[in-house]
Amino acid sequence: MPKRPYEYVDEAIRLAEAGKLDRAEAAFKKGVEAYQRHEPEGLSFALGRLGAFYIEQGRPDEGLPVLMSTSSRNVPKSSE
Repeated sequence: MPKRPYEYVDEAIRLAEAGKLDRAEAAFKKGVEAYQRHEPEGLSFALGRLGAFYIEQGRPDEGLPVLMSTSSRNVPKSSE
């Protein structure tokens, strides 16, 4: 049975906490991809976690654009 998108993100968080940063980054990216394919309404959650991971690793040049992309996804559409 394939993993649900959240399971990839949860695994990534645990890997990051254990210091397995390369594996954590790969799992975050798998989570983003899984949300895009199967649960697009949760994509901002996965992107937010990936962006925070990058920033926590001292990689703000990668993290900030990811976080900015989540805020643009959450802007309500105009009813005009």
